[in-house]
Amino acid sequence: MKKNIAILHFASLPNIGGVEILIDEHAKLLVNLGHQVTVIAGDGASTSPDYNMKVIPQLQSIINTNVELQNNIFEGKFDQSYVDCVKVMLEILQKDLKEFDTLIIHNMLSVSRNLAFTEAFHEYAKNSSQKIIVYIHDHMYVKLDHLNLDAIRSEKEKKLLTTVIPNATYVTISHTIQKQLAKVLPLSESDIHVVYNGINIPEFMQISPRIWELFRSKDILTHFPIIFSPVNIIRRKNILYSLELVSELKKTYPDLRYIISGDTSTHFDSQDYLKQINDYISTNQLQENIIFLKDEMDQYLKPQDVRQLYALSDCVFYFSASENFGLPLLEASLSKTLLFTSDLEVFKEIGNNYIKHFDTNLPAAKVAPLIEKILSEDEHQLFYKMRSQFNLEDIVRNELAPLL
Repeated sequence: MKKNIAILHFASLPNIGGVEILIDEHAKLLVNLGHQVTVIAGDGASTSPDYNMKVIPQLQSIINTNVELQNNIFEGKFDQSYVDCVKVMLEILQKDLKEFDTLIIHNMLSVSRNLAFTEAFHEYAKNSSQKIIVYIHDHMYVKLDHLNLDAIRSEKEKKLLTTVIPNATYVTISHTIQKQLAKVLPLSESDIHVVYNGINIPEFMQISPRIWELFRSKDILTHFPIIFSPVNIIRRKNILYSLELVSELKKTYPDLRYIISGDTSTHFDSQDYLKQINDYISTNQLQENIIFLKDEMDQYLKPQDVRQLYALSDCVFYFSASENFGLPLLEASLSKTLLFTSDLEVFKEIGNNYIKHFDTNLPAAKVAPLIEKILSEDEHQLFYKMRSQFNLEDIVRNELAPLL
């Protein structure tokens, strides 16, 4: 169901901060899911045509507008100027939030940067039937993985920052802070949802829409390993040997994906070799594991597409039977992608002893365990964990959106 969502924070882009960046990305992804989104902040400006932006200066940190008032709040002095500030804030909320059915409040109810807002929102929520999500990145009384009760400045502050809004959904960004929040707020750990921060992979890695759509449509990012061969389908590229390795690796990694970039030759007939490849795939039941880009894309791969395939892959197979150079050695190395090759003399000339090369006269059953050992190393497993578990698009769709 389409929601009309307001996301609130002290500030938004172009102010730079982790929360500001995440809100921008959340807003765009929620719009992509069909929702209408308005970011409401005390300081900021419109930076994206994808969602609406509204600046209400009274929502920013009070220290930016009234240093004396903020110092009084820190000292536990709540004079008439504070009371007036809360009254004005409540009037603003009643006027500017009424059009929304869902409110997502980032950090404004858990840190004492604008306690007048915190008090006004608690009052506002008493008469609101809107869906309210209290999104906590930080809490004044939590530091790292332990409580920080020395940070309490007044009983009023403590009450406002530790009182929960009835029927609101509480969200935090890790299980580490979830455990501490359950000690600060009158909520159990199970009452506090964990929605990890993530990374917008296609934007961060500058992945083109068509490469990203390929990976998303086939759910490739969640598979390990992703193996890439930047080769045409001709006999000297030794694809059959790569397939034998894939068949062996599948015993350990049943969900692996092997991507072959090229097509058959336009200079001589290589259809017979393609038939051998397809027969091997069928006989060894590798149909779900193999991806021929020639069957998935209606345009040739541009250099940036190839670079992105290297970047998204766990390793490259380049087991040519003969080469006079070997451009993929340069490409994989500059992309910092793990490279497995045959032991051609020219490959050793280009890569010295820095590349991992194997004698392709050895049976695949002997070489595959050596590759498995390398793939099991921490750095390769970490890349898999990050791309498969912290893709922000998946997090918003599967973890945040259901809370709406």
